Amino acid sequence: MPKKVLVVDDENTVRSLLKIFLGKAGFELDFAEDGIQAMDKIKSFDPDVIVLDTNMPGKNGIEVCSETKAINPNRPKIIFHTGSLEEYKAQAEAAGADATFAKTGMGGLGKLVDLINTLA
Repeated sequence: MPKKVLVVDDENTVRSLLKIFLGKAGFELDFAEDGIQAMDKIKSFDPDVIVLDTNMPGKNGIEVCSETKAINPNRPKIIFHTGSLEEYKAQAEAAGADATFAKTGMGGLGKLVDLINTLA
């Protein structure tokens, strides 16, 4: 049974790229465009791993991560961020993220696949 991954990002280009790349890796995927939609999808899709963008309108990835931790502390969460790791690492850890992944450049998507496989 394929691992279920919820990708939460407000950028259509990023969602489209991850749909292709993560789909080819064999994951069952669902997508949300913002943190509010993500909370609904988490309940209905019940993902094994959640990949969260940090900066989104409404509710950001750090907030969703924190809320998800309160509901199910064992559900793996990956904070998917722009900028430097140092900038988000402390916030992500405090929110309950299991890992962080820089989307800048998007050249290391194979590492994201490995990270999902490790966590799920």
